[in-house]
Amino acid sequence: MGRRVPEDHAAEVEQLFRNVAAIVFRFSVSITNGDEERAKDLVQEAFQAIALTWATARNWSVEKKTAWLCRAVINKRIDDFRKTRRLDLAANMPDDQYSPSAESTVLSKLVIDHCMEVIKKMPPMQQKAAYFKWNREWKTKEIATELGISQSTVRVHLKNARDKLNKEVGKEIIFVDEPDDEDEYREGGA
Repeated sequence: MGRRVPEDHAAEVEQLFRNVAAIVFRFSVSITNGDEERAKDLVQEAFQAIALTWATARNWSVEKKTAWLCRAVINKRIDDFRKTRRLDLAANMPDDQYSPSAESTVLSKLVIDHCMEVIKKMPPMQQKAAYFKWNREWKTKEIATELGISQSTVRVHLKNARDKLNKEVGKEIIFVDEPDDEDEYREGGA
């Protein structure tokens, strides 16, 4: 990083480092799938980031500073993933050679956890429809029967849930409707 930590902040940041670096490091190791070298780099980058915002962070509790540092580690790990996920779409890789990376697995877990938090905050019927569709992989008709509503109402709940997830979580998650649900919609099944 190009910016220097102000001298008057350095001692306080160093004390914070002594107090919580081990916790942040263990967390960092867990999201780097055991890559201790990258975990150390992430911890260093997170402490550099908090040092640069120390005027704001200095008055936070130790718990809030620790949570902020862990969040910074996650964000920096996501940045790693974004830098490395550039794919050559022209290359045709056989499916049997694909193996998800540790980064992809960790980021998928983080995105899924974030999605679940968003779903928990949805209105009850929307929450149930989303849960049945994306957790249990139920068809629209099954969800409608379970909830006692029409299939078109289920589709509205799922569209609203999708829109909310796209807004809150971002485009990292892609939803694909099952073909028979699309067929039901075209045939006017309700």
